[in-house]
Amino acid sequence: MVHTQSIDCAKDTENELENELSFNDADQLNLVGIQHFHGTGVAQDYEEAAILFSKAAELGHDGAQVNLGLMYEQGLGAKQDYERAAYWYSKSAELGNSDAQCNLGAMYIQGKGVPKNNQQAFYWYKKAADQGHARAQNNLGGMYGQGLGVEQNVNEAASWHLKAANQGYAAAQLIVGAMFYEGTGVPKDLVHACKWLNLAESLGQDTSRNLRVHIESEMTREEIAVAMQLAQDWLITFEKVM
Repeated sequence: MVHTQSIDCAKDTENELENELSFNDADQLNLVGIQHFHGTGVAQDYEEAAILFSKAAELGHDGAQVNLGLMYEQGLGAKQDYERAAYWYSKSAELGNSDAQCNLGAMYIQGKGVPKNNQQAFYWYKKAADQGHARAQNNLGGMYGQGLGVEQNVNEAASWHLKAANQGYAAAQLIVGAMFYEGTGVPKDLVHACKWLNLAESLGQDTSRNLRVHIESEMTREEIAVAMQLAQDWLITFEKVM
């Protein structure tokens, strides 16, 4: 996802963008780059987006830096270049951008553009997770669970997966459901397992269905009803704070 930090609004037409664009205004350069990326008010143009992100990134805009890293990582508007992607993620991550920190962690875990290094991956995931970044929280949980870059700790794993799940991160909800079913890092609880799997499925994590159906075969009708009610209550609360 292209980063939109420090953006106030979108211009309506291409002429307005061209007339008002200042090449010394990093926020504006990043904003117009995003509009070219999505084709909002202008023709979609990844190459132009990459040029604008590059100008803003050179001016030190952390959002543009992570956007430019994404363009290089995915080969959008620029030749795919993992080293340049990692470079710009690193620049942005050092400025405290949680998206960049999470992306840089992923580069280290995969060895893309940087040497594979689980300790560095853990470091950057933790930085982002501490800022409330849901994907980073889920990834950090995975590292604790597998003992990658840190001593294995299933309780810490469950804690971080739960943080992400409570932010509506469906992949984490699937994992949490499985952890409650198995009693890994949390007490074994079929009702809560079913609750989280219902939520994951409702948020598009279709793979949770098979496990949910299996778990329900071990539950009473009353327990299934409680799990469904808990999931509905959670969704109502979640939608109110969104």
